[in-house]
Amino acid sequence: MAPKRKKVITSVDDFRDNTSSFRAEEEEALKIKIIYTDNIDVVITPPLPNINITPEAKELQDMSYNYAELITYSPDDNGTLSKIQRKFSSKIKLVLINNASGSIEENVERYVDDMMNLLLDYIGFDDGYYLEMRPCILSLTVDGENFSSMADREGRYKSDIVWILQEDKHVRSSTYKHGDIQLACAMIAAYQYNYIKTDRIHPKVMMGIKVVGDKIYICSMEMNEDYLEELIDGLPEETVTMNLYPKNGLKLSDATQRCRAIELLSLMKEISKRADVEDSTDDIDST
Repeated sequence: MAPKRKKVITSVDDFRDNTSSFRAEEEEALKIKIIYTDNIDVVITPPLPNINITPEAKELQDMSYNYAELITYSPDDNGTLSKIQRKFSSKIKLVLINNASGSIEENVERYVDDMMNLLLDYIGFDDGYYLEMRPCILSLTVDGENFSSMADREGRYKSDIVWILQEDKHVRSSTYKHGDIQLACAMIAAYQYNYIKTDRIHPKVMMGIKVVGDKIYICSMEMNEDYLEELIDGLPEETVTMNLYPKNGLKLSDATQRCRAIELLSLMKEISKRADVEDSTDDIDST
């Protein structure tokens, strides 16, 4: 049997109803390019800000537990762990069981969300001042049509969206590209939201977090004004690229990879706060 030919989209009338349903056809029509890399400099461009790792996140870095200890974790048997380490161990245990083959807990979606909310709070993404996490309720606008583009979380610095979190709850889910296109569309929608408010591209680089089971990827997208303007009147000619690091993700169930993930998430938090500095530099350069 000949392979099924991919439909070519020439109008938004052919788009599926929302970005969580988008597939290869919408990916091609929106000129979205997805690149996985093992070079962190592609995702987070130097010079880098100083990393501020909170005491709570440092405790998670110091925890030596790997997969075997975490999936069998019991608070009764682990008197040496701190309260922070015990809470995280309880959350990730459910994620690991949920993703284990043949598990009775399989496909319980809220476990990943619960784990990530705790982790991001420990890292300091919601500090009670200018950094805030919110539910992500965005719409991607193309040629006057709005497509629901809800991710799992959005991060704000002051009132502007600076990062997006997209979770795929299970490593064996059937989600197209494990949510890559949904995340990319939410990042584009975030740029549109900020652009409408400020009439400028802000921030220079939008950050993203992709989670599949207990694996984390750090993502980034740099937008150009032509792409956003083209979406107003139709399908774009310009291309937009989302970079993801690393190619195989960072497992939170691995002590070494967990330490690296917390380091990069802490770095991303600091990048979220330097948007004002970047904009001030742009204003000086344009005068």
